[in-house]
Amino acid sequence: MARLIAFIMLSLCLLFLYPMIVEAKTAIGVTPGKLEFSTPPGESITATITLSNAGDESSKVRSYTMHYIKKPNGDVEFLPAGQSKWSCAKWIKVNPDEFGLKEGESKKISLRIQVPKNANPGHYRAVVLFETTATKGKGVAVSGRVGTIVFLKVTSPQPDDSFKLSPWIYVLAGTLLTTIIVFVLAKKLVAKRRKEE
Repeated sequence: MARLIAFIMLSLCLLFLYPMIVEAKTAIGVTPGKLEFSTPPGESITATITLSNAGDESSKVRSYTMHYIKKPNGDVEFLPAGQSKWSCAKWIKVNPDEFGLKEGESKKISLRIQVPKNANPGHYRAVVLFETTATKGKGVAVSGRVGTIVFLKVTSPQPDDSFKLSPWIYVLAGTLLTTIIVFVLAKKLVAKRRKEE
């Protein structure tokens, strides 16, 4: 009898708790999964990332950037932005950085990378992460994150051509030089004729 009562009480507890432990179904996808750029220091790069919600629950999305390293065993470790000298995570701005994504909705996210003028040439990387939390339903919200990897090659600075002479300067210089040569030759020729006279 005691076992029967215990069984009934356990069943009732599970019945009441069931709605609280049902997880929301979310399926957030991001495209592209990888972005590659090459630019000299001081330049600005813009790109677009598309986030889509293929699940049946609305989600709140928060974006942030991190550096990452790949360990010898193949595992990926995320590090705070700026912790590595080859991280470009701090150069990346995401707009909007927080937003809602309804079920079945897709949204375009703007990405802007501002490369510092004093950036050293080399290969930099970062990852733009989108962390999601389901906001609809009676159950416990499910959190997850997806991301886009960013590879950035900073090339050597372009030579400063602000003092580059106009082609017309060379034309004028050549004309002036020709005029001087003709004048000198003509003067010599006149002097020679005078001597002969």
